[in-house]
Amino acid sequence: MIMEMIKALFFIFMAEMGDKTQILAMVFATRFPIKKVFLGIGIGSFLNHGLAVLLGYYLSSVIPLEWLQLIAGICFIGFSLWSLQIEQEEEMKESAFQWGPVGTVALAFFVGELGDKTQLTAITLSAEATYPFFVLLGTVSGMLCTGALGIWIGSKVGDKVPEVTMKIVSSALFLFFGIVKLYKNIPSSYVQPLSIAGGMIIIVSLYYWRLHHLLAIQREQKTTLYQKTAAALYESTRQIRETVDHICLGEGTCGTCQGDHCLVGYTKLLTEYAMTQKQYKDIKIPFPTQYTVKSFNRHAVMETYALTLYYLFQLKKEEEQDFVLHGVRQAMETILFNTSIPYDGNFENYRKEIKIKNPDMEKKIMQMIESLQMIA
Repeated sequence: MIMEMIKALFFIFMAEMGDKTQILAMVFATRFPIKKVFLGIGIGSFLNHGLAVLLGYYLSSVIPLEWLQLIAGICFIGFSLWSLQIEQEEEMKESAFQWGPVGTVALAFFVGELGDKTQLTAITLSAEATYPFFVLLGTVSGMLCTGALGIWIGSKVGDKVPEVTMKIVSSALFLFFGIVKLYKNIPSSYVQPLSIAGGMIIIVSLYYWRLHHLLAIQREQKTTLYQKTAAALYESTRQIRETVDHICLGEGTCGTCQGDHCLVGYTKLLTEYAMTQKQYKDIKIPFPTQYTVKSFNRHAVMETYALTLYYLFQLKKEEEQDFVLHGVRQAMETILFNTSIPYDGNFENYRKEIKIKNPDMEKKIMQMIESLQMIA
C-alpha cells in the first residue's frame, strides 16, 4: 500500500511540474498566507482526486486487469504528449476572492484540475490499485509537493529553472514509463520487431511534433514578451522625462546651466539616451560625483520620484537592474534627502528607510504612488 502511495505521489509530482496549477500556487502565495494556500491546495486536490479515484476503482471492477495495464500505458504516453504544451495565462477574476483564502485556493484547484492530466492520472493509477485510498493520499501529497516546490522556485530560483525544461523532463518520464508498461503487457504475439519499430516511429514522430510545437510557442512568447517589456520601459522613461522637464526653474533662478554636472541635467541626459538608443541597462553614463544643489521645483521633484518608485515597484526580478530607473531614483533622492538610499529590491524595507530620513516626505510620496496605482 505504501508503494502505491509513493507511486501516485511521484507521477502526480511529475505531471504537475511546470503546470498551470503550480504557477497558480506561486500567485496565491503572493496574496495569501502560505499555510492557508497549502490547506486550500489540499482540500481542492482531495475533492478533485477523490472523484477520480472512485471512478478509477469502479473501472477496475468491470474491465480486466490486462486491459487496464494497456490503457494505462497508452494514457501515460498521452500524458507525455500533453505535458509538452504551454497553457495560456488566464487572469484570475477578483470575484473569486469572496470565498476567503482557503476557499478561494480550494475552489481554484478543484475547478482547475477538472479533466486535467493529473485527474486522469489519478483515475489511471486507481484503476490498477489494490488500495485506492492510499493512491488518493499519494496524489494529494504530490499536489502539495509541487505547490511547495513552485512557491520555492518562484521565490528563490526564479528563471534558473525554465518552465520548458520542467515540462520536457516531466514528459520524458511519462513517455518512458508508458512505453515500459505497454511492452510488458502487450500480448507476446504482437511483440515483433516490425510492430515494435512501427510503434516507436509513431510515438517518436508524435513526440517530436509536440516538442517542436512547444519550442515554437516558447520562441514566439519570448519575442512578444520582449516587445511588451521594451514598450513598457520606453513609456515609463518617457513619462519620467516629462516630469523632469518641470523640475528646473531656469537660469534666471538657479544660475548658469551646468549640464550633466547638475542632478537634473544628468537625469535628462540619462532618459534621453535611453529613449533614443532604446537601452535601459549597462548605460555608461556615470552618476555625477560633483554637483551643485540648486533651487528646484520641489513638487516636480517629488512627482518624478514617486513615478520612478511606482515603476520600480512593478519591476520583475529579471528587470531589477534597470539602470535608468535607479539612476533617476538616486538623483531625486539626492535632491530631496541630500543622500542616496540603498535599494535591494525589497520595497517595504526601502520605504522604511525613506520614513527614517523624512516621515512627512514618505507619507506624501506614498500618497502619490497610491494615486498612480488608482489611475492605472
